[in-house]
Amino acid sequence: MASLTPADSDRLRPTGLVYLARTLQTKESVRRWSQALRKWRPPQAPLRVHLEHNNLNEHDAAELLQAIGGEVQAVYLHHNDIRCLEPLAAFIDKHAETLQELHLSHNRLSTGATRALLPQLGDNRPSSTGTQIGSMCSWLRLEFNHIDVEELLNRLPPGIQARLQLEDKGCTPERCHCKNRRHVKRIHSKLLALQRPATPED
Repeated sequence: MASLTPADSDRLRPTGLVYLARTLQTKESVRRWSQALRKWRPPQAPLRVHLEHNNLNEHDAAELLQAIGGEVQAVYLHHNDIRCLEPLAAFIDKHAETLQELHLSHNRLSTGATRALLPQLGDNRPSSTGTQIGSMCSWLRLEFNHIDVEELLNRLPPGIQARLQLEDKGCTPERCHCKNRRHVKRIHSKLLALQRPATPED
């Protein structure tokens, strides 16, 4: 990674921490880090990728995430400028078996964009061993976007509605305290009701 300074390289930790918060303020910095991440050999540890507070749009975020190898456990994309999640769909699908946390609060997501995301997170799919699994993601932060929560909940498939946990039961990303948690893997989004005014969708 000759293009990175020693201080830059320290942001890619052997513990699995990828800390790029507040460092990607220009297109050039996004390009430079995307190239560096493609060359980086990630550790065996699950990765926790911090991209928050960068004013990234969805295309910049997707470019950076697609450049990362290894198994990603958590992605922090809060406080950016993400309006659409379609560019991130391939990344989410690729890491469905390992991605446990997705932080998307304080962006510009609409009801429609969120409605498309939740079925993807709640979908059952064959695992690498051929067995059917549900998405691992159980911690989803979506507050302070432009989501009409009532409309969103009314339009979600029943199976996703059953998994969505909006009440605070004392759960954490590491541990679920919900009833029937062994049979129904919850998607926790306890602050979903906190939204900016919804905007008209195209």
